[in-house]
Amino acid sequence: MTLVVLGGLPATGKSTVAAELIRRTGFPYLRIDTIEQTIVRTTSLRHPLGVVGYAIGYALAGEQLRHNVSVIVECVNPLAVTRDAWRDVALSAGAGLVEVELVCT
Repeated sequence: MTLVVLGGLPATGKSTVAAELIRRTGFPYLRIDTIEQTIVRTTSLRHPLGVVGYAIGYALAGEQLRHNVSVIVECVNPLAVTRDAWRDVALSAGAGLVEVELVCT
């Protein structure tokens, strides 16, 4: 099983690449923006949320991996701490990790 993390700044094509990967693999898909937007829409919390959206993403991805289900995650993933956390999620589940950073020139 594999954790695929698609990272990059907004408007770099992450969602487009994710859609094609989902079509080709059938892997479940987690989008941190969707998690954060739902939190803001349904609670009293407001942006910036800090670690909240990512923490939920780590937990959901880890749960899938522990059930031997590969996962595609889409997020900005801007900091070493977030990249390290995704690595820890994969490692703790015994999963492979593919990190992709999309960049527009």
